[in-house]
Amino acid sequence: MVVLLGARRIGRVGGLAALLIATLLLGLATSAPRDEYELKAAFVLNFASLVHWPDSALQEATTIDVAVMADTDPYALIERALDGRSAGGHPVRSRRAVSLDQLGGAHIVFVTRASGVDAADVVSATRGKSVLLIGESRDFARQGGTINFYTEHRRVRFEVNPEAAKEAGLRISSRLLSVARILEN
Repeated sequence: MVVLLGARRIGRVGGLAALLIATLLLGLATSAPRDEYELKAAFVLNFASLVHWPDSALQEATTIDVAVMADTDPYALIERALDGRSAGGHPVRSRRAVSLDQLGGAHIVFVTRASGVDAADVVSATRGKSVLLIGESRDFARQGGTINFYTEHRRVRFEVNPEAAKEAGLRISSRLLSVARILEN
């Protein structure tokens, strides 16, 4: 009987912990821009684990290079959330890119709203390369970006352009696609 009560208690504590985590995540999704960029950085890290690059672009020992086109403030938050982490067995490193010329060698390019960079220009600068293009501006994915963040009911969501991924030689996991809004051409 004691064991059963202990198991119930652990179950309740586990349930409360799950509820607390869900509440914290919901809070991140609905609060200030600082938290928004920390959440988006966590998404970027998960995307890196759920996207498969061709062997020629991302070899076994390669560091995943994330170029972030952002003002200083969002970049500092993104850098802190990404650097030192790993995704899919690869270390992750972020760097700030202030111009399209600085995107060379990137596996992921995250274009923030504040960067003022046009999606079509980023798509053109990375054409023919296996680069995961992530943005957060209206129609970013429709203009050739791979993944675009948007807000719906005060929650951060994302949409995926499978055709853009295919053109870049990227394979997106079905797990990622199952939770995304899919753009149809």
